[in-house]
Amino acid sequence: MTASVTTPEAVSHLRRWFMRSAVWWRWPVTRTTVVQTPQGPLKEISTYRRGLRGELIKHGLHSKHLGDEVIVEEHYYEGVLHGPYRQRELTGAYSMGKKHGTWECALPSETPPEGRVEYRMVEHWDRGLQDGLFQWWDREGKLCFSHAFQRGILVTPVDNPSGSLLLARISEGKLSDSKLQDKLLQPVNLEYRQTPLNVVWPDCVLRHRLLIAFRSRTSANGWLKFQERGRTVNVNAIGIPLYAGLEAILRPQSLLLDYRYGVLCVVDADDASTWRDRTGVMDLHPPLGTELEKRLDAPAKVTWREPLPVAIRNIGADQQISVDLRIQPRILAPEKRDSLFDDPTTGWPALPREVWRSRVGNDTVPLEPLPLTLRQVLGLLLDQAKLHCHEENGVLIIEPLADDAADRAGNSVKK
Repeated sequence: MTASVTTPEAVSHLRRWFMRSAVWWRWPVTRTTVVQTPQGPLKEISTYRRGLRGELIKHGLHSKHLGDEVIVEEHYYEGVLHGPYRQRELTGAYSMGKKHGTWECALPSETPPEGRVEYRMVEHWDRGLQDGLFQWWDREGKLCFSHAFQRGILVTPVDNPSGSLLLARISEGKLSDSKLQDKLLQPVNLEYRQTPLNVVWPDCVLRHRLLIAFRSRTSANGWLKFQERGRTVNVNAIGIPLYAGLEAILRPQSLLLDYRYGVLCVVDADDASTWRDRTGVMDLHPPLGTELEKRLDAPAKVTWREPLPVAIRNIGADQQISVDLRIQPRILAPEKRDSLFDDPTTGWPALPREVWRSRVGNDTVPLEPLPLTLRQVLGLLLDQAKLHCHEENGVLIIEPLADDAADRAGNSVKK
């Protein structure tokens, strides 16, 4: 048996091979693609490095060019955004995939068309968390919106120019959905010039993927009244916070955005600030192991599109829980006086379209699973019907509000 001998030439060859492999592995790879668009050629330049298995990982500069204009310029580190970022008027920086430092959206250089409002925005971030002032100015330099954050928590300044009820709810800690908060504060472009309201609102809700309950008491068919012809919207704003744009659409209709039971709601402006929850839904804590405890904070079952009193009467069967309706039968009976049908605020359940279904036709298709919990659906329904609830041994007890019950008792004595 002969031993193998490694010659100096073989060692030198191996050394050169390893050096060339290391250079090949770490040497940046640049790829350029060009796509023809109606606006001209769109060129994309990406820089990569190779991974252990030879796969390409974004590392370095990535940019997009439309003709001679740089529309996006960003930097990657090991496949993650890291470093300066620029997208047309927007500039900022990332730290390991998270927004960091000062971000600014400058005003477009072109003179805006007549009637359009444009905003300059400055934000402050700390590794993915809003931290500091978020402010918007118009072209005249007027401060239009100002929000202060502390480590991702909104703190509405006393002199906040917007005076938004929704912002006040968020700063009080009543909006627990951080993704929704970010969406409501992001800058958007809303361009509706003398556009019918019944076109604008569905377009806005669908485009921004919002879940909204219509809570106006204008009539038993408040949503239909809101959608009636003849109402127009004239909002033409670039870079406006989404919540402010929505309120600019609603305010001329004497409506506002509010946040109730974890759901965005369109409400009447005149008494929105004095509203308080009297349903008792948020205080429900059923015993462990009961069906109510299992279902309460789980996705709700589909609610059928039917008159509110019928929906209340069928809530146990529809939601598969034990319910004791301690309500006088005439309150839920359409043919009797003193029923919920007599109240113009209670026509149809004011729930987001994504959670109910019509028994006739297929005009809505609820999301699966439903985006609202049983607790949220109960809150919206009972608040609309002016009812209260509590729990006894795993059974949901639904009853009139204390003051309403006293009023009805007094009326029956007078009769």
